[in-house]
Amino acid sequence: MTSWTLSPDRADSWAVLVAVGRYDDLPDLPEAVASMELTADHLAGPDGCFAPERVVRLVDPRSADEVLERIAEVAGRARSALLLHYTGHGVTDANGRLQLALPGTRDDPERLAGTALPAGAALAALGRTAAHRVAVLDCRSAGLALDEPAAADLHLLTAVDRDGEPLLGEQPGLTRFAEELLRLLREGVPDGPAVLPLDLIHHHLTIALARPPRRARPPVPVPAGGAVPVESSTAAPLPSGTRAAGQSRSPALGPAHAPVAAPDRAAVPAPEAALRPLPDLDLVSGPGLASDSGLDLDLASDPGLALDLASDPGLDPDLGPMPVQRAVDGSGHLALARNPAHGTGLTVAGLRARADFAARQLAVRHRHQPWHQPQATARLAAVAADAATVLGPADLLTLHLRNTHAQAVGSTEGREAALALLRPLAALAAAILPACSPVLASVKDSLARWQG
Repeated sequence: MTSWTLSPDRADSWAVLVAVGRYDDLPDLPEAVASMELTADHLAGPDGCFAPERVVRLVDPRSADEVLERIAEVAGRARSALLLHYTGHGVTDANGRLQLALPGTRDDPERLAGTALPAGAALAALGRTAAHRVAVLDCRSAGLALDEPAAADLHLLTAVDRDGEPLLGEQPGLTRFAEELLRLLREGVPDGPAVLPLDLIHHHLTIALARPPRRARPPVPVPAGGAVPVESSTAAPLPSGTRAAGQSRSPALGPAHAPVAAPDRAAVPAPEAALRPLPDLDLVSGPGLASDSGLDLDLASDPGLALDLASDPGLDPDLGPMPVQRAVDGSGHLALARNPAHGTGLTVAGLRARADFAARQLAVRHRHQPWHQPQATARLAAVAADAATVLGPADLLTLHLRNTHAQAVGSTEGREAALALLRPLAALAAAILPACSPVLASVKDSLARWQG
């Protein structure tokens, strides 16, 4: 991940966000519109890196030319950063190339041409004027965009890989990718830089999306005759009040696209309503004994919970969406928004969040990404050391984090490495904690299991 960041010039950066929720021949996907609207709201908000008047929103554009003309118009004005964001259905043509579905896109290889937006054309429309060009694609098989010649010299972030199926959010109303992206933009990274760069965003999305999905869109079987497969949707009807097809809320680009009424915010879920808190996978949250630091510890649970979850094959990202990123030059350093949690890494809340993320990373199993376990173990070591410095070596949270780190070390380095950490920890806990302490019981249980 990056050690330095680059913030675009807000006055000279533009973003085009396209969402397609209504289709004539494909399943409707209202989650696309809600996801785009909330993402645009954040990018254009006080924490975003784009001025509100330079964020163009296109909902249900009827033709590829309409989208390409808007992208080209914006591309001619952007000098710092230019962002293209698409949310909707992705389909593939007879040559296996990615097409971004539009309302009139046909579920028929013979009629697909001319009814969809070729991903390569959309990327090419970004031009070369802006210093930093970024494309974010949230659709089926979005990773196929990596194969487009126009993607060779821009930053590409996709919700899934070349053959990946997109998912819906755990709560109705958003795509899974947007749900986790918005959660990250809203909550931030306690030990991260002042802004959230693209490579940090990709790293955190990889960990967050590795959790087993709860609401997957079942794929549509390929019918006889070779019709192009598209993802199915369990979506409800499009929220009322959403702006009309093809219209934009960007008066700065002239009267050709007149502004329309803003979407009904009661229909489009707000972040607080649409994004529920993450389920606890860590060992430092939940009901239980409160430490001197004011943190509730889930000491009644199995102290090996995180490690047990780590061995669950259902957490393999191969079974869920796998976000893909390709950076060019230093594009990974480019920020999209301010980091709202910056500077909180040594607070109780920051220590909790850091430990939670490390436990989630420890649970990631992917044959092509073997670095997650040792990296997560190092994160837990750093969090435990920081807790000892800030809260004191005898604080309950510090002891609990040391216990968690020792178990992670055991899972990555073996039994003797775990025991080398647990024996002195157990001795310290026995010397300073009462015999009835749940923390002491947790440490002793860990020691006994590794000794056994």
